[in-house]
Amino acid sequence: MKSGSIVSNVSLNTFGVFFYFFCQWAMTVVVTRLAGFEVAGSFLLAIAFSNIFAFIGLFGVRGYQICDVREQFSNGEYVASRILSMGASLVPFAVVLYINSYDRATTLACIAFMLFKLLEGLSDIFLGIMQRANHYTWLAVSYTLKGALTLAAFTLLLLAGQSLFVAILGMAVVYLPVLLLHDAVRLRHLGAFALHFGNLKTLYKACFPLMLHSLLLAVMVYLPRDAIASLLGKAEVGYYGALAMVIVVFSTLAGAVSSGINPAMSRMLAANNTAGLRKLFRTMFFSVLAASAAILILGKLLGPWVFGLLFGAEILPYMYMLTPVLISGVLLMCVSMFDGVFVALERRVLLLACNVVGTLFCWATVSTLTQNYGIFGANLSMIGGLGLRLVLLGALSLWLLRERFGVDVLKGQR
Repeated sequence: MKSGSIVSNVSLNTFGVFFYFFCQWAMTVVVTRLAGFEVAGSFLLAIAFSNIFAFIGLFGVRGYQICDVREQFSNGEYVASRILSMGASLVPFAVVLYINSYDRATTLACIAFMLFKLLEGLSDIFLGIMQRANHYTWLAVSYTLKGALTLAAFTLLLLAGQSLFVAILGMAVVYLPVLLLHDAVRLRHLGAFALHFGNLKTLYKACFPLMLHSLLLAVMVYLPRDAIASLLGKAEVGYYGALAMVIVVFSTLAGAVSSGINPAMSRMLAANNTAGLRKLFRTMFFSVLAASAAILILGKLLGPWVFGLLFGAEILPYMYMLTPVLISGVLLMCVSMFDGVFVALERRVLLLACNVVGTLFCWATVSTLTQNYGIFGANLSMIGGLGLRLVLLGALSLWLLRERFGVDVLKGQR
């Protein structure tokens, strides 16, 4: 196993993940510019809808996998678990898609994007194996190739006049060779394809709270878009989604940093390394604080110019939504940083409970707020849910760490 510094590993992981999801964000710009806000609304609704069932397929295993420093489960068991869970996710996807009765274009976009998400799900477990083996350079190259090729295929197909359905299928077509010729080839010597299905019940039981946690987060992102589509129309989803994609970018960036830190955090917790944890938590806290301030300030100063340049003058009447959307992004970025703490402390049920409370708040308020205040109200429901979740996670983290070590880890005081 190769070793690397925490800074090097986090940097490579963050670059790869951020580049990949930046390319996916760029697709929002491309589809809006080439096909208009209504088609962009179908695209963004398909992403939010498919993500719900993609998280069922992921089953929270990646978060557990990279924190499995004692290697309780083999690489082959992780791959086997992903094959089964991805197959199972197709059943509720098909049922709910039929019940929702979207228009033909949106339905086809959902189907194509779910196919793409199945490939992403297999890639996700492969990348987790690379992380666990400290092959972060492989991981960064994989993310970069997939991001660049899928963006290129999507753009070229739309430029050629193809439908949204065909453009999304094109993403899957160019994704597959990287999965097979880059990822799979490098992992064949790490036991990734020595599949074992016998012990998966234990793994699924351990990961079930993480799956529900991720699923509820996807539901929270979906609820405002669905309410806007139902009450205000797909074009409004396009306008909101053009701004709200920054939420995905920021949360993805936080997730990338967190997943790079989590293995080291797990080792520190296992070794009761309070000095190392204190330094790590302080660094995380001040980094998130600085990033949040920078995001809000830059959004205020440059937002109208940047979004006008990217999406055209048509987006400018919606600039009043930028700061509220950025607040949602900052809150999602903050709550994402707590995931590794609760997983490493083996308090996955508590993590899930916090997410349940936040999602229920969003679900209970989104329709009323959207009816009364439009897209601002839809986003406000998300701010309320995320803010509630952040308060609960912060308070519980301090309590859990004090209970574990009998000391305030952040201050180093008893």
